[in-house]
Amino acid sequence: MFINELKYRFLSLLAVAAFCVGVDDARAGTLTKVGSQACDYLFSGPIETGDAAQFEGIGRTYSGEKICFDSEGGSLLEGQRIFDRIWEYQLVTRVEAGQKCLSACAIAFLGGSLTQGTAVIHFMDRKISPGAQLGFHAPSLGLDTQNSYNSAQVNKAFEIALSAAEGLFRIKATELHSVEPMSDFLYYQILRTRPDYMYYIDTIGRAVMANIPLQNISYPTKVTERMIGNICDSAYLYHVEGLVSDLSIEAHYQKTREGNYGGPRVLLQRKGDRYLGVVRDYQTEAKFYERVCKVEIDSDGMRSTYDFPEDKFNVSFGFLQSVEDVAEYANVDWAREFGPDSLRVSVPAWYMLDPEASIASLEKGGCLLYTSDAADDSLRVD
Repeated sequence: MFINELKYRFLSLLAVAAFCVGVDDARAGTLTKVGSQACDYLFSGPIETGDAAQFEGIGRTYSGEKICFDSEGGSLLEGQRIFDRIWEYQLVTRVEAGQKCLSACAIAFLGGSLTQGTAVIHFMDRKISPGAQLGFHAPSLGLDTQNSYNSAQVNKAFEIALSAAEGLFRIKATELHSVEPMSDFLYYQILRTRPDYMYYIDTIGRAVMANIPLQNISYPTKVTERMIGNICDSAYLYHVEGLVSDLSIEAHYQKTREGNYGGPRVLLQRKGDRYLGVVRDYQTEAKFYERVCKVEIDSDGMRSTYDFPEDKFNVSFGFLQSVEDVAEYANVDWAREFGPDSLRVSVPAWYMLDPEASIASLEKGGCLLYTSDAADDSLRVD
């Protein structure tokens, strides 16, 4: 933990010159009560100093109030203050179709969360819809390159940059009940995306790695091998690998699908009232053993709509001795082989979707699980 903290502080200091508050705008953002089914409140307009105060009088309800965002950003420091209010006050966040939440707004959006249950557990609750834009980047100082600045002005800008970098690291280091608002992957993408660019959460794979849940999506009602592969590959890359890499998301998924030993990767069988899905051949350094993923799904549980975080699939990773025939995995004693050293996680239903699919293509009533062709149809299990 101490090494990780030093690593992140070092990265923050390296990138310090890239961070600051945005350029002042005469019109600050406004928080308006709308009371629609999608949003209780809408924050729109640029984020400026003092905007966080608008969030003081709302929230603290058990079920949370929904804050929708439609803002191109502004002051990064104020965006961090809004994040703090949202994280503390039982507020959930949304970006609906046709809305955008960029830069400082995206940082504020990350705070969406609730503390609920008899055990009083904190969990994230922030979602985007197809047609929404959520984008991150390293904000610039906003200094006019045509002007010259004295040492006092440069030092002031440097202090602001330090404060902004410290705030981003603080959010990255925030954790409550094992819940982290910013994944390692997303933190790295923010650091490496220069001010003239934007890192959009625009594919399923990016949403997985940034831990940005999706809503208002239709789902297929039949289980396929491709679906099982998507669930396990996404769970593996997020929960096991935890990517911090210059390679594209697509390249990582492709490398994962290729495996290490060759042969079929996915087994899908119906066992009574459940489907058993197994994906093999994940990276491991254990000789004669391989990392294997298991997913079980109720046969009557597949439906066209899911609600995250309530609806999830349970995924297990364990080490099994390699076999030549993947069908042999159907006879594995899972309770014995997946012992105390295995990894068990719950993942949202949208992990079943094609990681390379554009989120914009997943509008309700017209989603794409994957590219449809005859080969995929042959994988269907009735």
